[in-house]
Amino acid sequence: MKLIIATAIHNRLLITKAFLKAMRRVENDTGVKTVASVTHDDEECISLCEQYGVEYIRHPNKPVGKKFNAAVTLAKKHNPSHVMILGSDDIPSTSFIEHSLTLKGDIIGILGMYFWGLNNRRAGFLRFGYWKTKTLLGAGKLLSKKVLDACDWQPWPDGANYGMDSKMMGRVKSCLNKQGVIAETYKWRLADKGLFLVDVKYGQHISSLSPLMRRGLTDENDYDVIMRHLPKDEVEYLMWLKDVVIERHKGKNG
Repeated sequence: MKLIIATAIHNRLLITKAFLKAMRRVENDTGVKTVASVTHDDEECISLCEQYGVEYIRHPNKPVGKKFNAAVTLAKKHNPSHVMILGSDDIPSTSFIEHSLTLKGDIIGILGMYFWGLNNRRAGFLRFGYWKTKTLLGAGKLLSKKVLDACDWQPWPDGANYGMDSKMMGRVKSCLNKQGVIAETYKWRLADKGLFLVDVKYGQHISSLSPLMRRGLTDENDYDVIMRHLPKDEVEYLMWLKDVVIERHKGKNG
């Protein structure tokens, strides 16, 4: 497999830095590159992309579907066999990427991942845990060249601004059906392999953990889990980020 990671970035400087630090580590460890579609006037995040060696394209933030499509189109020039979709608040372990490289299929995804509530304005603040599902999650999903060719490397409806994974899968299935292309789906459980991918709920306009808490989020110790999977410098940065959020919360309520 030749894999490229594609993402979209908009503000949220501190968590974007955590993501880009992780992407540089992933490239150093595995050779897997990341490309990003960055809000066109977000100079601070563009500077971070340059600092961490992540290739980027400037793009208006909305519609989000069009912005993500621009990132996938940028990935195409590297001639990958697969593109992995990550949000700029999704932090993978190197072992997660290494395992992904061994998988076969056209639509590949995980059943379950870690979530971390670092948004003091949303339910689930300071909760950290694992949530298992019966359906493929959007984070870490891989699409093969065959699938992307069927969609002309535009897997999202251009106008999409919410429900991004469901809208992506709706368009993908429509394109495959229209062209009579059969795509093999492969699902796997993160917990079964002892691997790590966390969605950090940080910043404005980010969904809360309420639906996950109602549907079986299993609480775990954030530091213990992160320390098992990420290098020391990234652990220290993420725990510092947690402290920043806590201090802001105290200031708001003090």
